[in-house]
Amino acid sequence: MTRYLLSMMNSLVQCVFYRSKWLAFGSALLLTACTTLPDQQRVSMPQTSVSDAEWVAESQDSAEFMYELLVGEVAGQMGELALAAEYYLRAARRSDDPDIAERATRIALFSGDLDLALPAAEVWMERVPEHLEARQIYAALLISAGDSEQAAEQLDQLFQQLEISGGDGLSLLVSLVARSENTEAATAALSQLVDNYPENLELQQAYGRLLLQQGDYEAAHAVFAVIVEARPDDGHVLYTLALIHIEMQQYDEAGSLLQRVLGTGERLEESHYYLGRIAELEGDVAAAIGHYRRVQANNHERDAVFRLARLLGGEGQLSEARQALSRYRQRTREPVVQIQTYVLESALLRDAQEYSAGLELLNAALGEHRGDFELLYARALMAERLGDIDTLEEDLRFILRQDPNNVTALNALGYTLADRTDRHQEAYAYITRAFAQRPDDAAITDSMGWVLYRLGRLDEAEDLLRRAHAMMDDGEIASNLAKVLFAQGKRSEARQVLETALEKYPEHERLLRFQQQMGF
Repeated sequence: MTRYLLSMMNSLVQCVFYRSKWLAFGSALLLTACTTLPDQQRVSMPQTSVSDAEWVAESQDSAEFMYELLVGEVAGQMGELALAAEYYLRAARRSDDPDIAERATRIALFSGDLDLALPAAEVWMERVPEHLEARQIYAALLISAGDSEQAAEQLDQLFQQLEISGGDGLSLLVSLVARSENTEAATAALSQLVDNYPENLELQQAYGRLLLQQGDYEAAHAVFAVIVEARPDDGHVLYTLALIHIEMQQYDEAGSLLQRVLGTGERLEESHYYLGRIAELEGDVAAAIGHYRRVQANNHERDAVFRLARLLGGEGQLSEARQALSRYRQRTREPVVQIQTYVLESALLRDAQEYSAGLELLNAALGEHRGDFELLYARALMAERLGDIDTLEEDLRFILRQDPNNVTALNALGYTLADRTDRHQEAYAYITRAFAQRPDDAAITDSMGWVLYRLGRLDEAEDLLRRAHAMMDDGEIASNLAKVLFAQGKRSEARQVLETALEKYPEHERLLRFQQQMGF
């Protein structure tokens, strides 16, 4: 294709060369004739040969320029972008016209040829050094090429130009640097620019944010610590430094900074949210509840409400937990979020053994959100606690009719049939389908072990239940393993598994029931 295109272009530009070729031929003959004359005759000849030669060279250069320009344009029209960029770059180097260099740059960028784009952008920038976009693209390409030193020089020039023009130089620079895939060169270039302007705190913040985007929290901490010293009452800077401390798991320092943020009157709700998270991590439930209550109408509100509800439920304040979820459900118009509040509320009711209230709640929820899988699954679990296996089967089978490979429904139906009925072969079929999809899932491995126990395949059951127990510390898995060990005659180990699990889950209904059955 390229050879055909160049051949066609040679024919196309013959008319461009025609005049210049004859002029060059005539001048060449004149020069050749001069070289054959005696010395006296040469001296008496008019001194025109040098200027003629320059004119010929200029004419030839102009013809080559036109040729390159035409090849570039036609190649672009025919979709040969790499060839178009190459010939436009050649033409740009012969011309002072910045538009040609710009076109070479854009075609090279569009074709993804950075090796051509970089020199083209350099020519463009040299032709119009005051052009912001030319310098911006050139700097970005230097960063991509890993030339952080040259990139820093261009960023410096760009920064000065933007300040003079009154543009938002900082935002543009940060955007330019942050978009680069060569993060090492980008960071090095911006770091060098920061060193050039050590008193510019906005530039320091921009650099710090870039470090945060890259996950370099220690370096970002060093930058923002300096800014906080210069601006001790700036709530936004204090808040950012606090979040860095949280990422570094330095919760005491983060808490102190967030308290200072509250004193500035800025970022109040975000600060309360993170203070709640810190209090929750430290086991101070009352403080966490107090902070979460004060988070409203921001990006953290949903998580704060859900955490508040869980903490209130864990403290036995079920009514308050339900009220918090109900108020939030009424405020939000997002169906997905409304469903999440119902699911969490039902889980709190189930944990509190308020099964009838939970079933009533989920019936109402499904009246609003008919056929929702999460709500159907939650109702199936609630029905199982009430011993209503028919409702459980109905809801899970509805899910499976819509989504035959739904792992959660397959596992729940199979496990319930294995545990609560004598339909063990049917249970095994469901669990096998779930296990085939997620053989490394602890809950499904537990289900497979339990159904094998119910089928009398004790050695296989023990192997799988040991594996599930190793994967996840869970009371139900521990109770099933203990039961199989007991059935295998390994009474001492069964007792040990049960007692260890009961230390962590002293009120676990299944563990307590199996302990009583085994006489421990």
